[in-house]
Amino acid sequence: MKNHTFQSFTQKLQNLKIDPIRKVRRRVLDEGSESSFFHSALEKWVDLNLSTTFVELFVRPVRPLSESLPHILHHKQRIFSLLVDGIKTRDVNALEPLLDLLTQFAHDLGVEFQGFFEESVGLLAALVTEGFVEAQVVEWAFGALAYLLKYLSRLLAGDLRPLFGIVRGMLGRGGGRGFVRRCAGEAVGFLVRRVKVEVVRDLARIVFEDLRGCEGAWVPGYMEGLMGLFREGCVVGFFVLRVRRGDGGVNS
Repeated sequence: MKNHTFQSFTQKLQNLKIDPIRKVRRRVLDEGSESSFFHSALEKWVDLNLSTTFVELFVRPVRPLSESLPHILHHKQRIFSLLVDGIKTRDVNALEPLLDLLTQFAHDLGVEFQGFFEESVGLLAALVTEGFVEAQVVEWAFGALAYLLKYLSRLLAGDLRPLFGIVRGMLGRGGGRGFVRRCAGEAVGFLVRRVKVEVVRDLARIVFEDLRGCEGAWVPGYMEGLMGLFREGCVVGFFVLRVRRGDGGVNS
């Protein structure tokens, strides 16, 4: 039997044909349209996935709430709750459509998805870090993360510290698999390459503050994940220099 070959996070980003969101107004106001990415994707998955979890727990209650974009915007909190409940079942037969629908939900909401972003990334992190998980689930979770980060990149660029707080476990804090650490490092690194120096400095400060209290056999793996995060020019050199000096802080 062939081993599963993971696609790198960078490859996932390159394969995504979406542009980062620019405007802060709702799509329904921008385009005067009732069309919905979420609704179109839901109808596709209804034909493709007949798992009990997906149909009974999600499709039946969400369909009346998502017939058009105005419906989705009005019922966004309830729709998100249904997505969360479905994903938390960790039912491998239902996760692929649910994770895809999470990204399409974000696409519909645009800037309004910011209120759901941290919980969404936390859900994805839990899928890939808590115990044994199938390789395909890891792929789906990182595919969803790639979509969210690329689509919302301009909205996240002002401060990467909240994102780091969510993905520390994916980066290897406390343990974890090498592929997960590398993908998580590439994920945050994708944003590091696109932000101002001040944002990188603030991020580096909390990284070193976090490292100061780290002990255990998992620390080298965590360092690997962090190296991936800062793998850009002088930034990674700065990181290595500080670590070799045993410096737990960052000068302003």
